[in-house]
Amino acid sequence: MTKLFQMPTDGSGHEERLLDSTTTNRATDWSSDGRYIVYRNDDLRTKTDLWALPLFGDRKPFPIARSEFAEAQGRVSPDGRCIAFSSDDSGQPEIYVQAFPIPKQRWPVSAKGGSDPKWRRDGRELFYISADRKLMAIPVTPGEVPAFGAPVALFGEVAFDSIREGTAYDVSADGRHFLILKTGGSPPQLNAILNWTSLLKK
Repeated sequence: MTKLFQMPTDGSGHEERLLDSTTTNRATDWSSDGRYIVYRNDDLRTKTDLWALPLFGDRKPFPIARSEFAEAQGRVSPDGRCIAFSSDDSGQPEIYVQAFPIPKQRWPVSAKGGSDPKWRRDGRELFYISADRKLMAIPVTPGEVPAFGAPVALFGEVAFDSIREGTAYDVSADGRHFLILKTGGSPPQLNAILNWTSLLKK
């Protein structure tokens, strides 16, 4: 059984249990208005699915993307109208954007593979990692029916760390700076100089 909890970050209160389940669940996002928690549910019948837990009303969870394919990495857009996620229903992971919270429409937005979507704070750009390990950006025109431009590579191949349960990068609010968890290479060398004051006399 996996449970979801929330707790104030300032330590002013106790943890609150939000969800009990007999399956494995992992939170992937919290909508900017604080009304929904998006989480991934592991199901032996349907692989991984995306669900939303409302933090109002009867707080009854509902499925966002549930099929025989693997849906994961759900990220709600800043305006709360859409959710971006990865799905392998084409045979490999790709990025899709779907209306939220009611899944009325869905749009494929990546090209030749994609994972780990992230929104710019104003919702006018969507980032993801391509199958060939490049950080991609898609221009977005937000709205009830959003419009998406063609994906553009921001950098060459980057040695992103592969984190199944988390994320390999993050982006600043303005979309101009990136924090990337990389693998490979040698650790930096640290040199210690002992009795360094004696060198000042020479």
